[in-house]
Amino acid sequence: MRIKSIFRLVIFVVIISLMLIIILSNASSVRVNLIFFSFDCPSIVLILASLFIGYLIGVLSSTFISRSKHKDRASYAKNIGQSEKETNKKNKK
Repeated sequence: MRIKSIFRLVIFVVIISLMLIIILSNASSVRVNLIFFSFDCPSIVLILASLFIGYLIGVLSSTFISRSKHKDRASYAKNIGQSEKETNKKNKK
């Protein structure tokens, strides 16, 4: 288990290092054109905003998926419980 946590830490450090290299090498200002307006902003801000939005989408989608799986398991267990009760009633008759 210790090797697994060290491996995760190394991967995390490598990803953070790559992000920092990319962000710091893109310090110039860029023009952003959206549907109804446009503005200038540093590319650092744009990259960080994109990373944050991607992170939020990942967290929200994983939360939604885990909740739907939990509901499926609960309904499955409920159906099994009901079918067992029906089977027990039939066997008692």
